[in-house]
Amino acid sequence: MRRYILLLLFCGYLNTNNTNNGCKCCHNEFPEEVMKFKNSLFDSVNIDCNKYKAFLSKRSDWECDTLETTHFDNLEPMAKGHNGAVYRFVNNENYVLKVLKRSEQPPVTKEEVDKTKAGDAVKSTEIVSESDIESLERVNEISFSSFLCNQDIDSLCKYYAVFDDPESSNYYVILERVRGKTLEQSIREGIFMGKNKKSFNVEVILKTFKNLLNAVKSLHEKNLVHMDLKADNVFIDGNCDVKLIDMGSGCHLQNIRKVITKRGSVRNFSKDYAKMLLINNGIIAKEGSCDIVDDKDICKKYDIWCCGLILYEMVFRKVLFSQYSFGNIVKLITSVNNRYNYVKKVYQERKSFDIENDPLIKNIKYSGSDGKIFAELLSAILTREDSERKNIDDLVSMIEEYNNSTIVND
Repeated sequence: MRRYILLLLFCGYLNTNNTNNGCKCCHNEFPEEVMKFKNSLFDSVNIDCNKYKAFLSKRSDWECDTLETTHFDNLEPMAKGHNGAVYRFVNNENYVLKVLKRSEQPPVTKEEVDKTKAGDAVKSTEIVSESDIESLERVNEISFSSFLCNQDIDSLCKYYAVFDDPESSNYYVILERVRGKTLEQSIREGIFMGKNKKSFNVEVILKTFKNLLNAVKSLHEKNLVHMDLKADNVFIDGNCDVKLIDMGSGCHLQNIRKVITKRGSVRNFSKDYAKMLLINNGIIAKEGSCDIVDDKDICKKYDIWCCGLILYEMVFRKVLFSQYSFGNIVKLITSVNNRYNYVKKVYQERKSFDIENDPLIKNIKYSGSDGKIFAELLSAILTREDSERKNIDDLVSMIEEYNNSTIVND
């Protein structure tokens, strides 16, 4: 069972809205037994609404003007993630409820939890099981969600309240229910394609991507990083305005000394981000002063890298890194050691990665079409070395210069 959960989580498929029988990354069909297990997950969800209602009705410290305790009587599951599940209020369309469960096995000591809350480094030797790692990741999401309740960022899904229920070992997060569609849905529906459905809509893609970059910039200006940017975690509306969701892997850089727990999807890791994790966990040794890295800077650069992966998917309607078979995925992520072996495998692959060799990039770069701007942007973002990656302001300037040049030519 655990193997199936990890496989579905990796492929982004623990979501009731996903009705296809294949992986969104590589479009291969899941084995029949995996699909049966996936479909049974939400059939077995048992929400004790009365318990939730009784606990939350005692709390008055949320700012949800239209949310009443009676709305907790009718919840429907929307999505299930690594650390919890999200439910929608049937009788209130403004909010969603995220339920986070504590791990059945707590971290090794309370000290490790306190260190994680403070953003301190935890030695890799202190993490003795995968459940310990999951506990630390969950503590990060809970404490960071509490912090976000005090933030007002237009481009980020609003966090209203976080409650702790000691009796059920649950944490509850009340969130804004974001309108629009995810980028993943929009890509599948062909919103970014041209009129003939064979090319791409340059104007719509650039407008959306510029808004995505500015949304990420608004986080970075507050010293926040998302760390799990992907098409599923970005909503857009009819005006191409962007809103980011799911900050469960995010953090406040002021509180970070070393990043030791995996954040985001391993298959999307950049070379330097994977290298940082391996060094910080003692998996590989530093090779000298060149390996003394700034974790904070790498985290910001990693957000930009992920924006590049999203742009690639918008343009070509496929993900860039999707080459792993189901069997290899399961082998690579079902234990702590293999979890880091997986990071190591990605790191080794990124060392030889060169976006300039991608046949799709070559095609639009030398075709003389309007798509050349995408080749230039992707080459500026998906660099092997973090030091060569352009910052957000430079990328926005590239888009604006292209837009100005098309106006002059018209």
